[in-house]
Amino acid sequence: MSTPVRVSSMLGVPERRFRPELHGVRGLALLGVVLFHLFGQGRVSGGIDIFLAVTGFLFVSMLVREFTADGQVNLTQYFGRLYRRIFIPAALVIGITAAFAYFILPKTAHRQAFAEARASLLYFENFELIRSQLAYGAAGPQTSLYQHFWSLSVQGQFYVVLPVFFVAVAISAGTVRGMHFVRAIALALSGVLIISLLWAAIQGFYAQDKAYLSTWTRLWEFAFGGLAALVLDRIRVRSSWRLPAGWIGLAMIATTGFVFDGGQVFPGPLALWPLFGWLLVMVSGDLSGTPADRFSASRFLKSPTVRWFADRSYGIYLWHWPVLIFYLNIRDRSAVGIKGAALVFFITLVLAAATYRSVELRLAPRSTSRIGTIFKRNKTMIPAGSAAMLVGALVITPLANSNGEVRTAYEDLNQDVYPGAHIAFWEDDRDLPEADMVPMPEEARDFKSPYFYQGCEQSSGDDPGTDVVLVCEDEGAPSQPTATIVLTGGSFGGHWETTFKSLARKYGWEVIVLDKGGCPLGGELSPDSMCGRYNENLVEWLASNDVDLVVASGSRTDEARDEEYILDRAPYWWKQITETDTQLMLMRAAPKDSNLDIPRCLSDGGTSQECGIPKKWLKEDPQTDLPDGAYSLDMKEYVCPAVNDPQADNCDAIVGNILTSYDHGHFTAPFARSLADGLEKEMRQDFGWLMRQSSAT
Repeated sequence: MSTPVRVSSMLGVPERRFRPELHGVRGLALLGVVLFHLFGQGRVSGGIDIFLAVTGFLFVSMLVREFTADGQVNLTQYFGRLYRRIFIPAALVIGITAAFAYFILPKTAHRQAFAEARASLLYFENFELIRSQLAYGAAGPQTSLYQHFWSLSVQGQFYVVLPVFFVAVAISAGTVRGMHFVRAIALALSGVLIISLLWAAIQGFYAQDKAYLSTWTRLWEFAFGGLAALVLDRIRVRSSWRLPAGWIGLAMIATTGFVFDGGQVFPGPLALWPLFGWLLVMVSGDLSGTPADRFSASRFLKSPTVRWFADRSYGIYLWHWPVLIFYLNIRDRSAVGIKGAALVFFITLVLAAATYRSVELRLAPRSTSRIGTIFKRNKTMIPAGSAAMLVGALVITPLANSNGEVRTAYEDLNQDVYPGAHIAFWEDDRDLPEADMVPMPEEARDFKSPYFYQGCEQSSGDDPGTDVVLVCEDEGAPSQPTATIVLTGGSFGGHWETTFKSLARKYGWEVIVLDKGGCPLGGELSPDSMCGRYNENLVEWLASNDVDLVVASGSRTDEARDEEYILDRAPYWWKQITETDTQLMLMRAAPKDSNLDIPRCLSDGGTSQECGIPKKWLKEDPQTDLPDGAYSLDMKEYVCPAVNDPQADNCDAIVGNILTSYDHGHFTAPFARSLADGLEKEMRQDFGWLMRQSSAT
């Protein structure tokens, strides 16, 4: 009995022919991505995994043919093809999106949007999202406009590296001709697949957000497609098996988003589900020279309707996401409904059809238009295109970069006009002078605590090595400080830096920050997590260094809990710190609300009260039953002057003409500085021994 699948001469040079079923499945894969973005409530379709595999299939096929034919590749034609078919439509969408973003998005979102426009234009948006700690997620009004360009950036990086990869393999193999070279390419691709897939599984275990976006964890999908290209023409499938194989493969592709939560498991081994589905579709096509059955998946993928969507799928993918985010902002919605999704899809189809007709067709290699002729005959268009890309990036760059000078502008603020939290000391009923808030909402993120700009904050998450304690030195400390104070316990411990340094210059202290992002004392998921190990190393560091006082965030507030609370393991760490013979000051929680972007709310026209954080959490201090040497310090009267106002539901977002937070609760540096007088007053009871003048001052 013959086997249903037969592979002869395992490897071969891929045939040069148009594969309509490949075009169709790629189009359906991208369409699936779009439909899941609109109607899937944040789930991932698996279409991008197929898209990357198809890219590997096509470009490995092309380069293998060219290398084995004459031992070289025409880079002008190679990059010219990419420029026409990939870059120009993408650059068009990037530019138009950036222009509309300027008018539609609030000013607070402009800088990040333009930074990502530049990153998308230069094909490193996936790394920009990782750098900005923006995880791939469902659409919302504050979601990145260019989030979907992460996959195109990974694809663009692959395009650049692939010819270099082929040259390296050719040098190693000692030839670019015949089956010896094909086998060398197959071996190299197999190595890339194994290593990259293993890395995807490993990194996905401790840093899934990064794994999803990373080029290194996606290389195996390109390699999978490339290997498929080398064997596909050698596979023969019995005719009786082709019909079910094709439909099973198509069903695997279509059900991926329902079977798996791809955002949490891809591109790990489970991504093989849609890729094997794609492979089944391919082997069920016209491989043996005989046409597929009229009811086959292959015939369906060649149908006029599928072909129409496939032809326009690139434009559909490019346009759908910015249209969706603009819709949410214009309509002021947190999520898109069925009717809204249908409207977004319709607008996307119109824009994609216009782009296909006006741009993609005119720039296609077969075009006889003037533009197509210029691209085919005038090789100077490639460097000119590169120059245009760089010029575009340079135009966007000033809009994307932050202004480093503005971060310290608060030092010379007139306290009569900008008292900030100091209004708590006003005994008379004086009126606050009218003035623009400082900082303005669109500049708020430039006014973080100074240590953020020293590059000494330990990274959040569980990446290997992020348990190491990095020290943010006090660059303005006296040569012989009267005391050394360490701020720790996550960013809500670090945001007091400017407050303490304001007093440090008066009393001669040295103020050091030790911060691992998102890792408060007791915030570790398990003792073996990087946060748990970091806290262990933190205690060891304190035991081996001369520290007089540790300041940490103590209690927590959480919009999901109607109370101020203590993390379960926090008391354990408090005791560990005090046993190093170091006193511990636990700062009572400042209100926060992760669902509220305070600067954006103000930029959208909200009032100080409307954009403030609810004060309902500021009730009884839960920081009780502390170990010897630990003390609770409550700054709520200064952080939230409205706490005693029965008519106020929230803490004000603007206090004494100063914007309190640059996000959902972290202090702006000017506001933190204005808290210094209140801190000095509250410290005197338990920490009066620190309030002595330095001989150096």
